[in-house]
Amino acid sequence: MAPDSIFHPNKALWAATIFLGMIFLLRAPLAESFWLDETLSSWITSAGAEEVWHRTLDFQGQSPLYYEVLWLVRQVFGGSEVALRAPSLLFAGCSLVFLARIGSLLFREHAIAPVAVSILISADGFQRAAISARPYALGIACVFGSVFYLLQFAKKKRPVDLVLYGSITVIAFYSHYLFASILLLHVVIAITYGVLRKSFAVALSLVCLMLVPGILHLRHLMSRAGELSFAQPPSIAAFFPALVPLPVLVVGVIALLLAVIWGARWREVKFDRCGALLLGFWIFSPVILFFMASILSGNSILVARYWVWQVGGVGLAFGAVIATISSQHHRTIATVTLLCGLLFRLLTQQWQLEDWRNAAHLAQEEAASEIILFSGLIESESAWLRDSPAVQEYLRAPLSVYGVTKPTRFVGLTESSSDLEEELVGGSLLVSFRAAKGGHRAPQRFIDEATAKGIKVVPIAEGGIVSVYRFVTQRNPGSSDAE
Repeated sequence: MAPDSIFHPNKALWAATIFLGMIFLLRAPLAESFWLDETLSSWITSAGAEEVWHRTLDFQGQSPLYYEVLWLVRQVFGGSEVALRAPSLLFAGCSLVFLARIGSLLFREHAIAPVAVSILISADGFQRAAISARPYALGIACVFGSVFYLLQFAKKKRPVDLVLYGSITVIAFYSHYLFASILLLHVVIAITYGVLRKSFAVALSLVCLMLVPGILHLRHLMSRAGELSFAQPPSIAAFFPALVPLPVLVVGVIALLLAVIWGARWREVKFDRCGALLLGFWIFSPVILFFMASILSGNSILVARYWVWQVGGVGLAFGAVIATISSQHHRTIATVTLLCGLLFRLLTQQWQLEDWRNAAHLAQEEAASEIILFSGLIESESAWLRDSPAVQEYLRAPLSVYGVTKPTRFVGLTESSSDLEEELVGGSLLVSFRAAKGGHRAPQRFIDEATAKGIKVVPIAEGGIVSVYRFVTQRNPGSSDAE
């Protein structure tokens, strides 16, 4: 390390990073209601171990690996929100450790690792993964772990690192199939650091062989992508914001300008061609791959959560740019400014609320003969699909995981609603999800059409993007409304 390195020996910088992590934990809604997709995780793991396997394959379009792990956790700690989210929080912690160790392997400037970890802690996609009962945190941890052990094998040539690399790569794929995009980065690392030897070729071949069952399942899922996704069709207009989000672009340009203005020390931080190539592929390759796959298949998979591990490369790149600033004083200014910005973001962050728990309690306690549920799940858009008892059990998950046992009718907002009045009886409750994007899926459509047909709509509760309404029919125009 250079003698004028920032915060030598970096204890203060790591203390600031730990402080940011504590702020995140204190403000994270760990005990709040499950989000929509988490209610599905809870429903899947509420069955026996064998049924968990079938429910995952039938309804989630994913590998059962994570859900079997979550099932085991549930047997020990119960099915509360905190218990089912705890594994993701643990996996997120592993991600932070792996990223810090990757930074230490790639750069001799030790200040880069805590800067990268701080940025990862503050990133939206990573935060959501860290506190969700979903497989993304496990996938991120395994992606970072596979990169770390491959880099370590490249440097130390120890067989144990190669074995760990292969094992963790397989787990990353079976945590979420689309995390297989990390394999391109692995190949780049192997070429860049000269590990394309017989041992690595054998290891990679064995890894690919173990991925075959998942690849066959993924191929089947991709053939049904049009049925299983609300994602918008791929376009250039969607590609560029995904490739470089505006906040990252602005901060990145400013950081580069400051590095140039204040002078750079490229060699001292080992910011060489190999490191730049690696970070470039880490940051940009997943978005390009998913965009090309969307164009070729005709079905969009350009969804940011599928490459959330990209943020690790972004964090390392920002840390490297700051570390190249020649003056210790200016490096300190840049680092403190970044950390203050991250702290401000954590303190002012507003989490999206989906209060399915309160909606379910109201639905169960209200004197309603029937519940009408629009959950936002894509299967609810097909009337014929909803007739299946198995699908009905799945669609009921957002309420049933919180104990609702009343008869439930499932509706979709993209279908014809000419029979809306017949579907509603006095006192029926509508529990409705409002999508963050797409006004046609908002509950307002139901409200407008019900009002136009003389059905009074009485709001009961609103828990973020989950709302509860009572519909009251008015059979005689002159009669008074009954609530």
